[in-house]
Amino acid sequence: MSVIGKIVVPNVSARNFAKINAALQTVKSNRNYFTYTQELSQPLDRKPDFVTAKEAFEKCLKSGQTVYAQGAAATPVPLLNAMTEVGKAGSLRDIKVVHMHTEKEAAYVAPECKDIFR
Repeated sequence: MSVIGKIVVPNVSARNFAKINAALQTVKSNRNYFTYTQELSQPLDRKPDFVTAKEAFEKCLKSGQTVYAQGAAATPVPLLNAMTEVGKAGSLRDIKVVHMHTEKEAAYVAPECKDIFR
């Protein structure tokens, strides 16, 4: 008896074992939907709006919100700078910025932003 994966196969020659094992590996590797199609899983019926970081924050940033900032080397410094500009210009208050640790300077921790960001 031979065991292939979790399947027990009686009296399999080495040649047939290799064929069965190759077939099982093919089945295992093709379990992902995206291996055989390039179509979006949720296609849009319209074109997306392309905006600058500042325009995006002007549309959605409000007082009292919580903003999560990715940390380490993936810190989106241009986005955080745009958020700071919009916060200052829009007279926003009490925006909580949550992150682990960020790299580079953070404009939102400047003394003039103490009432805008926490």
